[in-house]
Amino acid sequence: MSFQSEEYIGRVRKSAGSLVLPTLALFLAASVSSYFSNVTTDQWVYFSILIACGLVAILFWLVPVIRHLSFYVDVTTSRITIRRGIFGGQTLDLSWSQISEITYAKGRKILLQQRDGEAIELIGLPKPKKLAATLRNYL
Repeated sequence: MSFQSEEYIGRVRKSAGSLVLPTLALFLAASVSSYFSNVTTDQWVYFSILIACGLVAILFWLVPVIRHLSFYVDVTTSRITIRRGIFGGQTLDLSWSQISEITYAKGRKILLQQRDGEAIELIGLPKPKKLAATLRNYL
């Protein structure tokens, strides 16, 4: 009985450019809370501003950062594993035999065409043309 051992090739994450707007939202929330710490004299106004800035920081910075960090594509010699969702809740394992074609599409997308299903789009990955060509070599 023989089997092929699975070797880890690499992990691909989304481009860090998607974190520009969340970082600006964090900067805005910190700037507003810092500015109003010296301007307001009423304590309830200051606490209301802090709560609003905290909500902006959580919704527009923390959630996108967690989503960004929990999306990745693992490539091994026998399969591709795609994890997405908050805390990697959705996992998709595709063996190389299930993939019929890997193409680069308009809009910086990589399309993984399954033999018996619909295509899977990978959006926002760095250097998608080069990545698609590299993944095509493993088919």
